[in-house]
Amino acid sequence: MSDEPTLTTDTTLPGARITQVREYAGLSVADLAAAVKAVTM
Repeated sequence: MSDEPTLTTDTTLPGARITQVREYAGLSVADLAAAVKAVTM
């Protein structure tokens, strides 16, 4: 049995999916914002 959380495959709510993956990765909202900003600049 794995200790990793199970990610759902519900793609109807992209914001919920982003939150789920962000939390799974252990990132704060600020961490994710900085990462996205770094990629888009």
